[in-house]
Amino acid sequence: MQVSLTNTGVAAFDVTSIALADYTNFNLANLPALPVTINPGDPAVTFDVVFTPTVTGALTTNLLINDTRQASSIVVNGTGVQPLVGEICENPYLATLPLVDYAGTTAGYANDYTSEMFTELGNTNYVRGQDWVAKITIPGNGLLDISLADQTGYNYQYMGVFLVNTIPSIANPAAVLAQAYGTSTPLNIADAVVSAGDYYVIVDNWPSPYDVYFVLNISFEPVTSAPNPATLVSPANGATDVPLTQTLNWSSGGGFVEGYRLSFGTVTPYTTIVNNVDLGMDTTYTPTLNYSTEYWWTVTPYNTDFGDASPITEWTFTTRDDPTIYAPWLEDFGSTGATFPPANWTRGNGLLADPSNITSGSYWVRGDWLNDTPVDPVNYAAKMNVYSTNRGGWLITPPIQMPGTGYQLELDIGLTDYGAHAAPDTPTDDRFIILIGDGSSWAPANILREWNNTGSDYVYDEIPYTGEHVIIPIDSYTGIQYIAFYGESIASGGDNDLFVDNVSIRLAGQAPDHVTLLAPADLSNTVDPGNCVLSWQDAVSGGYPEWYEIFVGSDLIDPTNDYYGEYSYESTSNSLDLVAKAISIWDSTPPGIGRYCLTTRLAALIPPG
Repeated sequence: MQVSLTNTGVAAFDVTSIALADYTNFNLANLPALPVTINPGDPAVTFDVVFTPTVTGALTTNLLINDTRQASSIVVNGTGVQPLVGEICENPYLATLPLVDYAGTTAGYANDYTSEMFTELGNTNYVRGQDWVAKITIPGNGLLDISLADQTGYNYQYMGVFLVNTIPSIANPAAVLAQAYGTSTPLNIADAVVSAGDYYVIVDNWPSPYDVYFVLNISFEPVTSAPNPATLVSPANGATDVPLTQTLNWSSGGGFVEGYRLSFGTVTPYTTIVNNVDLGMDTTYTPTLNYSTEYWWTVTPYNTDFGDASPITEWTFTTRDDPTIYAPWLEDFGSTGATFPPANWTRGNGLLADPSNITSGSYWVRGDWLNDTPVDPVNYAAKMNVYSTNRGGWLITPPIQMPGTGYQLELDIGLTDYGAHAAPDTPTDDRFIILIGDGSSWAPANILREWNNTGSDYVYDEIPYTGEHVIIPIDSYTGIQYIAFYGESIASGGDNDLFVDNVSIRLAGQAPDHVTLLAPADLSNTVDPGNCVLSWQDAVSGGYPEWYEIFVGSDLIDPTNDYYGEYSYESTSNSLDLVAKAISIWDSTPPGIGRYCLTTRLAALIPPG
């Protein structure tokens, strides 16, 4: 019974003591720390009075509560009854092994054991019904098999069977040693490892129905040999490209196991990092791993009666190459059908929370930058369609070694109408967030910059459909960090495409470095004068170029002799259409008619500075 203390008056009071006049058949649990002050309107202070009858019949005691105003005595009553055999662990059905085809029921029994009275439950729902208890005595080390089935005439009962070796209670929950539950019977516990002592087999159910009718079989096999070799779980033997977060996992191969010893080391050079360490009954181990390294490991099951399993297999795996990014760095998402996401990037779905639950997903895809499909050559970017309800998409970089003072994150972003190079809709709930963290989890505390429509200095709906360049200092971050790009729509209304491109980490305050020519190839003599588009790629190093000066001439550009060609242009993009500029330098024919360019060269694409 739960007791609640509240204050409906006008002044505070202090509860100084809570006790029972007699603890023979009643007890107290979950008492608050005393003294406790209760102010008017405060939440109730609660504790439990537990009825633990030792005899049958009417039983009573007094609950004594003292506070700074008065001493109170409250009568507590209960009626003790003789429990049915199998009702509780203190009055169980005494089973003799082997127990064969015992037909039982929970009809007439109470729900004495609830989920709070256990640890290691696989499903808390299967201890919500009426329960029945058998007690078994195990003579020595061995393996226990338990089978629970429907009686004839009963089908698909939601039943469970649970093995413990202590009496469950709220004060001292019992660890579940083995369990089986479900609706398709028989439900089997096979080869549960047990040693000499008393155990309780509890049959319970997920109501309804509230009464279940079952057939129970229990058998014991004493240990007669060493255990079988362990079964490999992960990583697979010979696995490659294994992440540094990989744990070593195995399971019992059968037999009576009292523990596992693990050894672990590198293959080349052959070393032993962990030598035969005893892990008890743990079946997982977390090693410290390095990139690009082949490791070996073994697991030896054992029991004290017959020793080690045999034979012991040596398993191996190789860790992935180092994916860490070092500044200066640029990711432009390609222009020729590159895979998405780029190497060592990850993406997922899930709303930003504390912490975020990110599952595998593909809201972020590759798309034409700003949906500007006529651009030639194509300029790919990362794109997320932001619309609908509770839609959150993540795009996360590989690990980045923070370069230190003076470096900044730079990127281009844009927001367009869905599938069009046009101004976006203007929803109120959407947002775009850049986060930075160690990658172990993501939460609002990781936010580096947020664009929203609810008070941010950076307004989401004002992200231009023509794109803009963003610079964010990252001086204060050290060590290995990940950067995440997160798009979100919470409510319906609005359907836009969000873009991220040219993500880079650069040293601030530098002049841009020279670019790399993409097309046409240097010294090309097959350029179509009716389709001559120059294109280039920014340098990873140096500062961000805000525009470009392009010089075109019929001879080699020679700044030392002050020759910059016959034509000079400026561009804010990474391409220039010479045909559109009506350049008249074609081979001995009128402009636009000649088949080939002269030895005209794109001698230099010089970012200002």
